[in-house]
Amino acid sequence: MDGCESLFIEVKSNNVSGKKCVVGVIYRHPSPYSQAFQLAFTNLLEIMHSEKSNYMIGGDINLNFFKYQIDTHITDYVNSILSLGCISLINKPTRFSSSHQPSLLDHLYTNIVDDNTTTEIALYDISDHIPTFANFNFHPKCAKKYRPKIRCLKYFDLPSFLEDLNTALFDLDFHNQNNSDINITCNNFILIFNNILDQHAPLRFASRKETRSFHKPWLA
Repeated sequence: MDGCESLFIEVKSNNVSGKKCVVGVIYRHPSPYSQAFQLAFTNLLEIMHSEKSNYMIGGDINLNFFKYQIDTHITDYVNSILSLGCISLINKPTRFSSSHQPSLLDHLYTNIVDDNTTTEIALYDISDHIPTFANFNFHPKCAKKYRPKIRCLKYFDLPSFLEDLNTALFDLDFHNQNNSDINITCNNFILIFNNILDQHAPLRFASRKETRSFHKPWLA
């Protein structure tokens, strides 16, 4: 990739899916022009997506994600990688300067969706960039012990659910012109909806019989 230095390695995996895992690190040279990097990086993501590879990529990308709303280049870049299933794990400032506002220049990307994944930022002053870490669980799951979670509808009451949902959404105004960020409004709606749904139809582990049904082909 032009304008940057990078290193990628492929790690053999013994997990159940058999997917290979790519680990990469990138340093993008400071530059206001990111179109060439964006094109090269999205092409790389498309290749790994077509090969069904898991990946973890980190580094100093020198693109401030805090400018998502005000810089069209940042907006296009974030939307492009999200459209390819690439998740950015860091959402806190990673660089501090006496002459500039805190910024988020150091990124961690992955397409691994796992509830056990955790991210950390180390408060260490060796430089003006703060180290970032991500912990992934690579222990393979035994298929016979796999039990999906399903909604428990035993005590679900639709009128009560709708009443609580209406009360919770009372202060969420979708037509407020002062709210210029529709993404925040939608995220708040999803958060409220899921919280109410969890109260009325909590998740539970499927029984053995229900688990077996997940692996049977269904005919339309």
